Amino acid sequence: MVPTFPLDPSALRTGRPLFPASIIEEPLTAYHGTSGQFGERIERDGLQADVMALQREDLAAVAHVFEQMRWCGVAWDGYAILRPFSLDFDYATADGRQRRVYLAETSFRAATYAGVGFAGGEAVRAVRLSLCDLQQYVDDPEVRKEHIRQQEVEAALTGQSVVEPSVAWVREQLAALERISRVCSDADAQHQYGIVYALRFDPAGFASLERHGGMGIISKTPISPDRIVAKVIIPRGLERPALCEDKERLKREDLWA
Repeated sequence: MVPTFPLDPSALRTGRPLFPASIIEEPLTAYHGTSGQFGERIERDGLQADVMALQREDLAAVAHVFEQMRWCGVAWDGYAILRPFSLDFDYATADGRQRRVYLAETSFRAATYAGVGFAGGEAVRAVRLSLCDLQQYVDDPEVRKEHIRQQEVEAALTGQSVVEPSVAWVREQLAALERISRVCSDADAQHQYGIVYALRFDPAGFASLERHGGMGIISKTPISPDRIVAKVIIPRGLERPALCEDKERLKREDLWA
């Protein structure tokens, strides 16, 4: 049984650590935020990479629509994350399967991924937002006009032609992606709460972790459940504000230099 510490909701607003000093002051500690529906499996089997709801071909199908449109979408973390991060990094393996486990340096940073906006994981989030952008393209003429304006600027610089997809064509693409859309919707519906786990490593295990800047900490191997030392439950509806300063982060930067 993983010890559960109570959440102080003000910590999510102020950037303070979610765990007590007995957890965060141990230097060989990292954190993982996730949806509550994955908790039982994680506490039984540990953290494993290749358990994603969507496969690489699903992500590629969504990205292909944007590339045919020559459009990056509206959301900064939709297609703009889906192509360079999810497809070209996370799933860029010989067999096209996700092989990395992502951790955070601090409990506060991990809380981002325990929010309902990340239900199902970051790839599912990127797909969900990308599909929302395609629906916006159908529904909002101003979005379609801006798409053309952006291309006209690029055409003036590069000489490439302007692509103007019809609303009917985009509707057809959305219909073809309906199964993928349902996977994203199901992940959202199943997210009743989030969990932030604290994981403690031995020196060898800690040394095997890789720091990847904005992507956090990466483990290229599964993490056994005996590394989990504590957890905090984050109810649905409580989210970490995007611009809130992480007060724990500065204290731990030297560990990942």
